[in-house]
Amino acid sequence: MRRCYVPTEQLVGDILQIGGDEYHHIVHVLRLKSGDRLLLCDGRGQQAVSTITRVDRHQAEVLVQSREQVQPIGYSVTLFQGFPRSNRWEWIIQKTTELGITRIVPILCSRSVPRLKSGSVSKRLQRWQRIANEASKQCERAYFPVICPPLDWSKALEEVQGIGLLFWENERICSLRKALEEERGVEQVSLFVGPEGGFTPEEIAQAREAGVRMVTLGKNILRTETAAIVGTALTIYELEMISSTEG
Repeated sequence: MRRCYVPTEQLVGDILQIGGDEYHHIVHVLRLKSGDRLLLCDGRGQQAVSTITRVDRHQAEVLVQSREQVQPIGYSVTLFQGFPRSNRWEWIIQKTTELGITRIVPILCSRSVPRLKSGSVSKRLQRWQRIANEASKQCERAYFPVICPPLDWSKALEEVQGIGLLFWENERICSLRKALEEERGVEQVSLFVGPEGGFTPEEIAQAREAGVRMVTLGKNILRTETAAIVGTALTIYELEMISSTEG
């Protein structure tokens, strides 16, 4: 069944009007028409099976037939990503969303190449969230990740949720699995990935002081977007394996 995003505050009542980008997606991309079924989702676990009853020039009317509140998974993973170039950043959002990331926070590090102008942040956030929403619909996620405003390095360290793990090329002993096994039962994990130039020695020292652990992703040096995707995938895999053994 095709999916459509509807904000929580609009997913009220039995008859809904859908316009804007979602209308365009339903009518001009999916080519749905009156009588077709549609699954409405708000990205916060609420889903509603509905039928399109009318399609006008600028909006579609749908009739809700049943609703469901999907229970969230038992853990959350936040990616604190050193802000890379735009094309790599949007790729990271899309792919980590497909993998199941909960929250993505761009961080401005000493070696971050692009610098965001304050006036452009709001529009960029809207675009980034749309990318995450579209990826969520494609892989049928009931809960969409949240794309947060950029933070500088020191502020990001204050926002760690649960345990903090930093992927560092100079770490040789502590693997991701080892770190998560030692924190068995943890429900929140914060991952740190550096920008194209990596973290500076000063940033590594500050992370250690803040209680963030250094972990390795193997012997090879990975690009920032590769580290983000591999690190997210392995973290979620290990958390699911730990959860299944405890269950």
